Amino acid sequence: MKKSPDWRPETQAIHAGVTGFPDRGAVTPPIYQTSTFQFHDTAHLNDVLAGKVEGDLYTRYSNPTQRAVERTLAALEKTESAIVVGSGMAAITTTVLGLLKTGDTILTTADIYGGTYHFFHDFLPRFGIKTIMVPSHEVEDLEAAMTPETKMLYVESPTNPLLNILPLREVAELGKKHGCITVIDNT
Repeated sequence: MKKSPDWRPETQAIHAGVTGFPDRGAVTPPIYQTSTFQFHDTAHLNDVLAGKVEGDLYTRYSNPTQRAVERTLAALEKTESAIVVGSGMAAITTTVLGLLKTGDTILTTADIYGGTYHFFHDFLPRFGIKTIMVPSHEVEDLEAAMTPETKMLYVESPTNPLLNILPLREVAELGKKHGCITVIDNT
């Protein structure tokens, strides 16, 4: 379906990014519950693997339902593209490892989800990525802990498990001021 310039957000949420599924007769995206997909032949499989043609290999990687959700999210966020993943930790891991490299530092509060804490504390050092955990959720304390190596400011709001609320505008301004990427887990 083509986007209309006068669509309200409610209509965009339902129809934006939806191209329909005419090959199956569906006018809205069906939910694909299969884990695997078949191919016409080995050449078709190789073309999908090489990215020469669009296709699905395995639902954990992608499927038509996921692509429809990604197109809708991209339209709602007014961005070029979006990705969906299978869990919150997959989103965090993808974001952090996709944006940081050896020698970078991530700055965060100590009051974060346990899985994220473990990933930052135990896993990132293997890649030479340092984590500074501030035992406070005050923006002033985060700023005091900034270093020239800080490339990412990562916060949760509300935090997990204590449900502290950080002032997101101030957090974003802090990241911009110091030239680092700001990541906010708002789940």
